[in-house]
Amino acid sequence: MRSLRYSNAFWWMRRWQPPLPAGSFIGQATSRGHALAALLKDLVRTARLVHPDPGLLDVLWRAKYCLRGLALPRLTYEWFRLLQSQKLAVVAATHPHIRSKLQRPYLNRTLAPRERLRALENHYRL
Repeated sequence: MRSLRYSNAFWWMRRWQPPLPAGSFIGQATSRGHALAALLKDLVRTARLVHPDPGLLDVLWRAKYCLRGLALPRLTYEWFRLLQSQKLAVVAATHPHIRSKLQRPYLNRTLAPRERLRALENHYRL
């Protein structure tokens, strides 16, 4: 019974199936579970860049940033992949807060996350 509860607790991990293109930031991932783990690792790594202060409030914001990224793993994956393009890598390095733009209201508060991603893609693809 215990293993059944444990396996049901992670139903969303089985449901999410990201694309695994060669040369992406998850290029080392060999399965869907590894892709999600790589996304989590990338979120934790970039959380310190987005919220750099050592205070307790920034620790909370870093945790929220990671949880929001995991709530929409496909969209986060696509957004991070776009930010790793040659043109946007320089912008992302200079302005790390750009990584959290997908998680915040953009242009209009009524935009759904998918619409927000499309608006960001249209804005940043020059």
